[in-house]
Amino acid sequence: MDLYSIAFILHILGIALGAGGAFTSDALFLFSLRDDKKLSATELRLLHIAGRVVWTGLALLFASGLVLLWLGDWSLLGSSVFQAKMTIVVLIVLNGLAFHRVHLPFLERVFAGTKAVPDIARRSLMVFLSGALSSASWISVIVLGYLRVMPWSYTAIMGVYLLVVAAAVPGALVVKRLLFVPGAALERTDRMNRTDRVDRSDRTYVVGRWRMRFITALIGLLVAIVLAGGVPLLRNRMGEDEYPASMTLTPKAELPVADVGEVHLAYAPDVPPPIVRDEQRIVDVHFEILEAVCEIDPKTGTKTETWGYRIAGDSEVRCGAPGPVLRARVGDMLRITLTNLLENREPHNIDFHAVTGPGGGAKALTVAPGETATVEARMLYPGVFMYHCAYGDPPMHVTYGMVGMVIVDPETPLPSVEHEWAVMQSEWYLGEPDAEGIAQWDRDAVLAEEPRFITFNGRTDALTDEHALTMRTGERARIYFANQGMNLAANFHAIGSHWDVVYPEGATSPGNPVIRGSQTTLVAAGGGTVVELVAQVPGNIILVDHALSRTFYKGAIGIITVDGPDNLEIFATSGETADGSGDAHGDAGPVREMTIDAGSYFYSMDEIRVRKGERVRLTINNVGGTHDLVIDELGVKTNRIETGEKASVEFTAGRAGSFVYYCSVGDHRLRGQWGTLIVEE
Repeated sequence: MDLYSIAFILHILGIALGAGGAFTSDALFLFSLRDDKKLSATELRLLHIAGRVVWTGLALLFASGLVLLWLGDWSLLGSSVFQAKMTIVVLIVLNGLAFHRVHLPFLERVFAGTKAVPDIARRSLMVFLSGALSSASWISVIVLGYLRVMPWSYTAIMGVYLLVVAAAVPGALVVKRLLFVPGAALERTDRMNRTDRVDRSDRTYVVGRWRMRFITALIGLLVAIVLAGGVPLLRNRMGEDEYPASMTLTPKAELPVADVGEVHLAYAPDVPPPIVRDEQRIVDVHFEILEAVCEIDPKTGTKTETWGYRIAGDSEVRCGAPGPVLRARVGDMLRITLTNLLENREPHNIDFHAVTGPGGGAKALTVAPGETATVEARMLYPGVFMYHCAYGDPPMHVTYGMVGMVIVDPETPLPSVEHEWAVMQSEWYLGEPDAEGIAQWDRDAVLAEEPRFITFNGRTDALTDEHALTMRTGERARIYFANQGMNLAANFHAIGSHWDVVYPEGATSPGNPVIRGSQTTLVAAGGGTVVELVAQVPGNIILVDHALSRTFYKGAIGIITVDGPDNLEIFATSGETADGSGDAHGDAGPVREMTIDAGSYFYSMDEIRVRKGERVRLTINNVGGTHDLVIDELGVKTNRIETGEKASVEFTAGRAGSFVYYCSVGDHRLRGQWGTLIVEE
């Protein structure tokens, strides 16, 4: 059991003890007055004991609450429910201080009967009002603790709380009128005040003993009731049980449209910013359908006809595979409008995996060329979801590229990170390209589940070369990943790093467990995941499907370039030490270090620029296959290395010009594994 779970249990126990002690005090006070219109010395001592139980509960409540906030729930400070709950707890504390510092001493003087007590009518009224405030406040705290999230403002919640308190006041006044008759204490009460000996046959002792048992039983009952509700919440958080969503939906008629400045659409790898507001809104988006011939693999020049989506009116986008990344908040009403451009040939639609409704909205959104349709649907669950066309022959439409991503933020947003990216894996089932490089869709390849290309974000180079993602050491990145399929499971892996955090299946509901330190996460076709990594050292992190033929022969590859200082405590090459000693370059003067990744028919850099006379140490990092690096004109050649190995060569760029570097293994150079070294004057 982790620290969060322990703190959660103590928090529930604090509520149980605080509420139990308060309700027991009220019950003891009322039952004692009902019996003989007086409070004995024993009964007053029991009130003190119940008060200490209340203070113990409050102490647990505050201490465990601080631990819960410290462990990652600081965003609760902005919640209207949390703010109202804390306001009421402060009132409970102040009311408790008043009861024990003012009201209890007053009651002791009243029932001691030794001297007259001034202003007894007003002060006795305050005692009963204090009890009404205590009961109403603890009930409110318990209710708010169970609800946790409400679509109400702080003012509205506090208004309801004041109504609850106001409703408790008449009851307190009726009880006071019926039960409270101050007067002299009974003779046996005086006797117990004057002696340390207790007559166990005395009625006061018997009644006191019975009431002590009553206190214990009532507190136990309150603990059981509160834990009965709290333990399922804890089990849900720990992933030990499943419960239906308990979110309260704002009525559709009361939903405002999201602010104009709130961004909901972007193109991968970019994602819209997180939705951090508390209230549910209507999110209004408009897509257009594109049919166009687009390039899939720039290295071979392969193109194919694609179908896809773009943000309406964005005429600069001509290839819509994959479609835009859409972002909303759980509870939002998504109003999606889809237009099939008049120049298109085929009918299309969208099936949103984030939508609860017939076909994910597909039937209602079916549009022929020139038509427009709109649907509205609630976002009931947070996470990352794919969307795709489901018209006619869905496998055909999906493998033509009609896919995209929806991110639904939870009510309490995920912790902030420096970078958020969207990555979508797709399969392209194509035949041989013709003389113009255009490959036709191949139904037989679909049935055989043998795609020609597997891409991240629609192209083999979408996340490499000038499109590579970038971050600095010490930064954290979150990747929303969807496996658009349509046939194969994805094995999402980061070469040179780990998934520091994984939200399995992309389900980000607060009760779901996360995984720490994963190497490869499996994503089903049509599913998703959310992963985070931390840039610990500079270099390239390579995103792959670890069924590696898909990466090195079919295109499922992406690069994250990490800049920043070395961290030799985490990674060092031969001759490097954490204190900076052990310079591998000896007395040869400054050397420029450069590293290139070598994979299946590619180098990670197509061009290298250095200055004439500069000393260069060039390292190739083999991420798949057998490779080397050769520059004939400069007499440069590395050893041949296998997957996971590195080879280095050091040389001086002695003359200016452009020189080809290439892999001399087999036909690698002919298949595109070459680049240019430019030596500048």
